[in-house]
Amino acid sequence: MEWSRSTNVRRGLLAGTAIVGALALATLLVGLLEDRLHIPDASATYLLAVVAIAVAFGIPAAVVTAVGAFLVYDFLFVSPIGAFVVADLQEWLNLLLLLVLGIVVGQLAGMQRSRAETAVLRERQALAQYQVGRELATTATAAAAMPSLVQILRLETGATRAWIGLGPGVAGERVVADTGSAGPPAVPPSYELLQRRAGEETPRWVRIHDPRPAAAEARDSQELCYRVPITVTDTPRGSLWLLRTRSAGPPGRGHTRVLAAAADQVAATRTHTPRSSIPLTR
Repeated sequence: MEWSRSTNVRRGLLAGTAIVGALALATLLVGLLEDRLHIPDASATYLLAVVAIAVAFGIPAAVVTAVGAFLVYDFLFVSPIGAFVVADLQEWLNLLLLLVLGIVVGQLAGMQRSRAETAVLRERQALAQYQVGRELATTATAAAAMPSLVQILRLETGATRAWIGLGPGVAGERVVADTGSAGPPAVPPSYELLQRRAGEETPRWVRIHDPRPAAAEARDSQELCYRVPITVTDTPRGSLWLLRTRSAGPPGRGHTRVLAAAADQVAATRTHTPRSSIPLTR
């Protein structure tokens, strides 16, 4: 999608700028160490740049940095200077060691960064699921817990708006909780549906187009709508809806799991649609 490509391009440009900056700083430091302090081989200094990029942008960027360090050091500090030619076998060995160590160190630092991010993500997921379960368990009725529940999910997933509609299908859903204040929520002609199939470990988002001519037009072209079905024994009971900006992209794997778990917890309460709830706008 367009938003996905633009986000990837921005991140790629940011990573590329950071790589160039890290290599430039490392090169200045190597030049200082070798020319001013007369250290014969300060190529290991480039490992600092590799580690910094690995921590900030992950393994692929670290590998690029390691290869860049190999080429820059060869061009600027290995005789003959100013050419990608190495006359001394000892220098070849030093360059190859720099390249291998850079790649290995970058991968290790990137893996550590990934593990730390995963741990933080799982902690946030567990906390969000606990908050949802606590609201449903400690509130007098499930309907009374819905306003707090949608606020939790909106904040956790970075959505601009979240609401819950209960009913036998999208056409018959009535809003029981909504974080918005600008009138009833509108279901656009197309939205992303969370599809969960038996045997699939990870659910996926699928684009759905509403063929009904009465479907509402999207209020904001910069936002996308996401729907998580609420079902009991394969019987539709309602939906959990989100609005997110296009630039934010779809909910990540962790947020998707939180949304799926929240829909299951709401379904487990066997909630019925109150008569006073608000119909969805179409």
